[in-house]
Amino acid sequence: MSFVSAFNQYYKDNLKPYGFIKLKGIPCFGRIINNEILHTISFHPMHSMIKGKKAFALNFSVLSLYSSNLTSEYLSFASVCLVELCRPDEDNFQKDFDNYYALHYDNHSIPAVLEKSFKQVQDKLLPYINTINTLEKYVEHCKLMKIALIRKDFNNYRDLYVLVKINNHEDLSDLVERYQKRLSENPNMNPNHDYSDNIKEYQTMLYQKIVRPRDEIYASPTLLLQTMTELDKRKFHNTKMLKNYGFMI
Repeated sequence: MSFVSAFNQYYKDNLKPYGFIKLKGIPCFGRIINNEILHTISFHPMHSMIKGKKAFALNFSVLSLYSSNLTSEYLSFASVCLVELCRPDEDNFQKDFDNYYALHYDNHSIPAVLEKSFKQVQDKLLPYINTINTLEKYVEHCKLMKIALIRKDFNNYRDLYVLVKINNHEDLSDLVERYQKRLSENPNMNPNHDYSDNIKEYQTMLYQKIVRPRDEIYASPTLLLQTMTELDKRKFHNTKMLKNYGFMI
């Protein structure tokens, strides 16, 4: 049995009690929470530096049914490596990075490495994504994982609409504080350098890309109606697509 076949079978059996299904035509597993949130788990192959071995890493994503288009490409684009859940604990990050990033195996060790990987899912991933069951929690996840609420491709990934959906009026100062903290704690940054301009630039970007366009929607009844209509269309379209993946919704 190939690694992909073994992975799919093992994870299909072991994720089923947690409400996950194997998505049709897509190499990942998913579940829908409260008809608004999509959790996915997948893997990506890696090159192993160990002779005679192969390697892979676990990925996951948390998406909303109000995303612009839940295509297979989008699901792949939006996935995050499991090791990112270790990053907030910078003191232990390198140790966790070594443990959680690359899982090495050969043909004889596939069952053991799948068991090891699923223990990571149980210990690290499920406790985290189990808490992301509302759109408000989804937005907090985006902040924590440093996933931009506004993608570079503004027309295709306008997740700022989700902020309007939950009537969010934050100034996003918490993101500025986190950015400042990352600069001050990064060992590769010059401790004697003044990064105030970088912080101001980041703050300006948040305002121009997220806060101002969001508040312009709030200020215009026409734009607000158009936004809510667009959100309904997205959810309708994504629900049809998710049914094609095998979800009973």
